[in-house]
Amino acid sequence: MARIFISYSRADRAFVEELVPLLRQVLPEYDVWYDDQISGGEAWWRRILYEIGASDLFLYLLSNDSLESPYCQAEFREALRLRKACLPVIVRPKTDVGRTAPELATVIRALRWIDLGDGFKNPRANARLYAAIRKLLSEVPAFPPWPLSPVPVLEPEVREAEKTKSRRGSTAYQMAGFGVVTVLVAVLGLLVIKGLTDARNQAVPALPITAAATDTPTPTATLKIGQIVATLDAQSTLDWATQFGNETAAAGATAQAVGTIAVLDQTATAAAWTDTPTPDITASIDAYRTQQAVTATAAAWTESPALSPTGTLLPIPEAAQAALQAAASFTGGNADWAPFAHAFSDDPAGAEMALVPVGRFIMGSRDGADNERPEHAQTIAAPYWIDRTEVTRGQYARCVAAGACTETPDNDYSQRDTQPINRVTWFQARDYCAWRGMRLPTEVEWEYAARGPSDRVYPWGDGWNAENAVYLGNSGNVTADVGSRLMDISWIGALDLGGNLSEWVSSLHADYPYDATRENSSDVDGYRVIRGGSFASNALNLRLSHRDWRYPGYEYYTVGFRCVRP
Repeated sequence: MARIFISYSRADRAFVEELVPLLRQVLPEYDVWYDDQISGGEAWWRRILYEIGASDLFLYLLSNDSLESPYCQAEFREALRLRKACLPVIVRPKTDVGRTAPELATVIRALRWIDLGDGFKNPRANARLYAAIRKLLSEVPAFPPWPLSPVPVLEPEVREAEKTKSRRGSTAYQMAGFGVVTVLVAVLGLLVIKGLTDARNQAVPALPITAAATDTPTPTATLKIGQIVATLDAQSTLDWATQFGNETAAAGATAQAVGTIAVLDQTATAAAWTDTPTPDITASIDAYRTQQAVTATAAAWTESPALSPTGTLLPIPEAAQAALQAAASFTGGNADWAPFAHAFSDDPAGAEMALVPVGRFIMGSRDGADNERPEHAQTIAAPYWIDRTEVTRGQYARCVAAGACTETPDNDYSQRDTQPINRVTWFQARDYCAWRGMRLPTEVEWEYAARGPSDRVYPWGDGWNAENAVYLGNSGNVTADVGSRLMDISWIGALDLGGNLSEWVSSLHADYPYDATRENSSDVDGYRVIRGGSFASNALNLRLSHRDWRYPGYEYYTVGFRCVRP
C-alpha cells in the first residue's frame, strides 16, 4: 500500500484533523501518516526520518507557520534528499512562500501546488488535490531512486523559548555552510530556472508574496464525504491532470538539483541512531507461528549429501547422494533446480544448509552503482553449501561458550536468540565459521546463491514486493527472527538474502570484474565486502547486485553473516 506523509505546523492542526479523515475515505487505497501516531517516549526525530523514508508521497501543508518552521523545513529537505514525490498544499490565505529558506521557496514555486486556502469549500480544489495525489502515486518507481546524499537531515536545534510557538518550533534551522549553499543555489538557478520559467508561467500561478501579509486561520467549512466524492467528476480531473503533466519533468529537475545543494549542511551520520524495541505479545505469537511454518517447510525438504571438514562422506540417504551428483552436473535455470537442505552431524551450530549446484551467471548490474559495474560472467565449477539463514544470536552464543568466539556488543536491534547476530566484525564472523569447520562465502558464492543462473534482481524474482523482505519500510527499525519472511527465499532455498541484515563475505573490496586474487585471508587491513540489504535499507539496496565494504574491524548494527561449506 502506497504511503502519504503529511508535514504541517501545529498551528494548522485543526485543518489536518479534518483533512486526514477525508483522505482516508476518498483514497482508501493509500496509507496516510502524520505525527499523531508517535507514542510517548519514542525517539521522535528518528521516527520522523523513518516515516519519510517509508513514504511514497510527501504532502507539505503550507502556511506562514509551516514555512517558517525549522522542523517542517528539515522534513522537506529530507524528502528532497530521498527524492520523494512532493505535493505542496496551501492551507491558509495570504500564505507567503518567501518566509521559507530561499532554495526551498524555489522548489515549492517550481512544483505544482494545490490551493485549499479557503478550506474545503471549493469542490474543484478538492478534486484537484485527490487527482494530484493519485497521479503522483501512480508514477512512483518500482524501487526508490538513489538518495542525493547518504546522510539524513539532522534534527534542527530550536531554542527552548521558541518551542512553544508551534509544533515544530520556529526560527533557527542553522546550516553549517549556509553562505556556501546560497552561492551555489544562485549559480544553480542560472542553469535550471531559465528552463523552468516557461512551464511555470503557463501552468503555475505566482503565489502571493506580501511583506505585511498576516496569517489568520480561516475556519474550514465541513463538507460531507458524499459531496467530496461527487466533485471527482471526469472533466475536472482531466483538466487538472493535463496541466499537471506538463510540469512534472521540469519540477522534478529543480527538486533534485536544489535537494543536492540542501544536503551540504549535514555533518552527522545514521550510525549514531539507536532505537529501543517495545515488548509485544502479539509479535511474539506471530514469531512462534512463523517458526512453526519454517520448521514445517524444512521437514518437507529432501535430505542431501554431506561432507565432513576433512572431506569424508557422512552417512546420508541414497536419495541425497543423488542430489549432490545432480548438483555437480546441473545445467538449467533457477526454476529447474529443486532445493535440498541438510544439517551436518559434525556442525556444532546444528544449522541447516542449502545445497548450491554448479552453474554460470552474470555478476553485477549495468543499472546500479559504479562498484556494481561492469557486468561480467562468473562460473561456479563445484557444488557448495550455504547456511539457509543468517547466523543467529543463539548459534553464535554456542561459539562464545566454547571459547572459540568473542562477545559482541549488546544492542537494541537484535536481542533474541532467534534474531540474527549483528554488530559482529569480519574477524569474528571468520572465526565463527572456522569453529564450524567452514568459512565465509566469497562474493561470487554469495551472489550466485542469491540470484542463480537466471540472474534475478531480488531473491524471489525481478519485481519489487515490499511484503517479501524485512527492510526499512516494514521493519520497525529492528531485525526480525531469521527466516520469518518465507517469500524472501532464493532459488536454492536460502532465506533473508534480500533483507534483515547485510552480510560479511570473505572477499577484499576491489573494482569489478571479480577475480580470485581478492581472496587473501592473511590481509588484516584491507577492506572487506558486505553484501545484501538490511532492515534499515531501502528497496534499491536490497537488489542482489548491491555491494558495500568496510574495514574488517568494523562492527555495525545492520551487518551479520552466514557460512559456506565446500
